[in-house]
Amino acid sequence: MLVASSALTWYLARASGVVAYLLLTGVVVVGIALAGKVTVRWPRFAVVDVHRFGSLLVGVFIAVHATTLALDTYLPFTPIQLVVPFASHYRPLPTALGIVAMEMLAAIAITNVVRKRLPYRFWRRAHYITLAVWVAATAHGMTVGSDRGSLWFSSLYFASIAAVLTALTVRVSPRLRRYGLGRLALAPAVVALVAVLTLGSAPGRASAHPPTSFEGQLTARVSNRAGQALAMTSVSGSAAETNRRLVFRIDLLGAGQQVTATEIQLRYAGKEPAACAGTVTQLDTSGFVGTCRFGDGTSQIVQASWKPTGNDLTGQLHLATSA
Repeated sequence: MLVASSALTWYLARASGVVAYLLLTGVVVVGIALAGKVTVRWPRFAVVDVHRFGSLLVGVFIAVHATTLALDTYLPFTPIQLVVPFASHYRPLPTALGIVAMEMLAAIAITNVVRKRLPYRFWRRAHYITLAVWVAATAHGMTVGSDRGSLWFSSLYFASIAAVLTALTVRVSPRLRRYGLGRLALAPAVVALVAVLTLGSAPGRASAHPPTSFEGQLTARVSNRAGQALAMTSVSGSAAETNRRLVFRIDLLGAGQQVTATEIQLRYAGKEPAACAGTVTQLDTSGFVGTCRFGDGTSQIVQASWKPTGNDLTGQLHLATSA
C-alpha cells in the first residue's frame, strides 16, 4: 500500500520542474546573447544581473523539484535515486538525464562561487556546459514529464527550443546581431506555437502502448487538505493483477460540497511503463468512473469500486479501452 501524501507535493513537483526549465531557457538565451554581443536594449550590467539572478532561481526551483519528488508517494524516489543516475527503475535514461543536468548545473554554480580563484578562460569555458545542461533538461522533460502529453506543455517546449536555436543562430551570424535577439526570437517562437496547435502534442507522446484492459485489486489511502474556500482530496495507491501492476492518483478540488475540478494520473509499472491522464466523470463513496488518455492517443475508461475504512480503501480497479 502506498502511503498517502498531500496533493500539494505532487503539484509542486510538476510546477517547479516546468518553472525551472523555463528559467533555464531564459538563462541560456541571455548567456548566448552576452557571449555573442547581441544587441540588447538594456545596459549590459543589467543583463548580467538578470542572468545571475535567473541562474540562482533555476537552482532554487530545481531544489524544490527534487525535494517534492522525494516527499511525494505517487512515484516515490529515495534520496539515492535522486542523485545517482540509473539508480531509479522508473524510466532510467530520462530520469538519469535530469539528474545529470542537475549535477552539471551544481558544478557550474561552484565555479561561480570560486570565480576569482579560477582563470577567466577556464571559467568561461565551464559555462559552455550550461548549453549541455539545457539539452539534457529538454530531453528529460519531454520524455519523463507527467504533463508531456498535454498541448500547453508541448507548446512551452517548442517555444523554448525555438528561442535557444534562434539565439545560437544569431551568435554565429554577425549580420543578424544588429537586429536584436528579441525580434529574431519572436518569429520562430510563433511558428513553433502554431505548429503545436495545428499538429497536436506529438513531442510528448509516449512510445509504450498501454494494455487494452486491466482489472486488479487496489489498495489506497486518502489525504485531505482544506483551505478557507477550497478543499483538495487526494487518493493514491496501487492496483495489481497477475503479471501487471499500476500506481494511480486521483485529485479532487472542491468548493463547499461540490467538486470543481478533477484529475487522474495512472502509470503502468514495468520495463516499458505507460502513463495516462484524465478526469473523473462520476464519483461517490463507493468508487468513481473516469476517462484517461495515453500518449499514443488511446482513451480508456477507468472504474474503481472500493470499501472505505477510515482513510484506507480496498477494492477493484478496472480499465477498458473506450469506443
